[in-house]
Order: sequence, then C-alpha cells, then structure tokens
Amino acid sequence: MDSKMEIFSLRHRSCSPSSGAGPRKWLLGPLALVILLEVARVQSLPIGSCYFPQIPEHLNAFRQLRNQYEDERFKGGEPWKNCTRHHLRFPRGKMHHLRNKWDKMEAVEAELALVVPVLQNLSEPAFSKHASKILEFLHPFQEALAACIRDKTPHRQKSSLLQQFKEEIQKFNASSVQQSPKCLEAAVGLNIVHLLEVDIHQLQHLFRHRHDPRTTTRLGEILQGPL
Repeated sequence: MDSKMEIFSLRHRSCSPSSGAGPRKWLLGPLALVILLEVARVQSLPIGSCYFPQIPEHLNAFRQLRNQYEDERFKGGEPWKNCTRHHLRFPRGKMHHLRNKWDKMEAVEAELALVVPVLQNLSEPAFSKHASKILEFLHPFQEALAACIRDKTPHRQKSSLLQQFKEEIQKFNASSVQQSPKCLEAAVGLNIVHLLEVDIHQLQHLFRHRHDPRTTTRLGEILQGPL
C-alpha cells in the first residue's frame, strides 16, 4: 500500500503546475505563436538595406538640365519639329494609382532603367555637365533601390497596374527611339525634375524612418527653393 501511495504522489507532483515543468510547457504554445507572428511582421517590412543615399548639394543640376531642354524646345529647331507631345511625356498615368510601396519602388526602378542610360549617352556635349552631376546621385540611389527590392516580401503578388506601367515605359522607350533618339533624350531632360521631386521624393517619404534624416531635410529645402 505504501508503494502505491508513493507512485501516486510522484505522478501528482509531475503533473502539478507548482512543479515548474507544467507552466513551462503551458507557455511554449503562446510563445511559439508570438515568435511566428513577429517573424511574419518583420518579413513584411523593408529590410535594413532600404537606406537611400543622402541628397547631394548640387541638385540644382536637375532643374538646370530641364531648363536647357525647355529653352531648346522654345527655339523650335531639331529635334522638336519631329517630336510630338506623345514622345516627350513619360507615361505616368498608371503610376499615380499604385498604392503598394513595393509597387512604387519597382515603378521608379523601371523609370531609372530608362533614364540612366540616356543621361550616360547624351548627344549634346553642352548638356553633359549637368547630366554627370545628376548621375552622381542617381547611380547610388539606383543601387540602393535594387538592394531594397531584392529584400522584398517573398511571394508578393505584383499588381496588374504595375505590370501595365512597365509595359507602357517599354513602349514609350521604343516609340521615342524609333521617332528619333533625340526625342528620348529630350523626354528625359524635360521629365527629370518630376522624377526627383515627385517619384523619388515619394519613396524617400515612404521610407523616411529607414534612411539618414538629413536626406529628407535637404530635399525639403530644395523643393522649397526657386524654380
């Protein structure tokens, strides 16, 4: 009888919450759930590579390049007589409707894939000075953007609007080059300020908690400056 009572007592202590093992086992379930939820939350956020380069001091080059192309446009010479508004205006209609920050990043990446090679190979030497300063900012920004996109949430489904925007950019590129390579150069020059002050600035705002705060401050000063 004593041996039976001893066995019962041991079983009772091993199952009792006061023994210490019980509470630990009871906490494992909720703790595992909390960990899984936190992992999912972190995976849904931009990774630490979403650090965009600081805005440089010579961003007036964006406006100066645009002004040069606008002056040439008013003169009405080559290539303007062969370039219609369709060939000089970026197709941004779909981009305005993008709501997901990842879609916006890929849209800007598509724009940069068009703009950067054009700026690197301008046919007008007089425009190259401002273009080289612009590229000093766009090159590191493009690299940072690509790194951020690589760290996006796995298996994220792209919106149909993003796909349509990319297709429109490709068609615009082909159409402008077919009309005249200078039409594409002019389109880039005329739209370069919009790329900075609207598209890139919007990304800086979306990820303002993940890059150098001086970037936003400097860009804000420039946007408030004289046109």
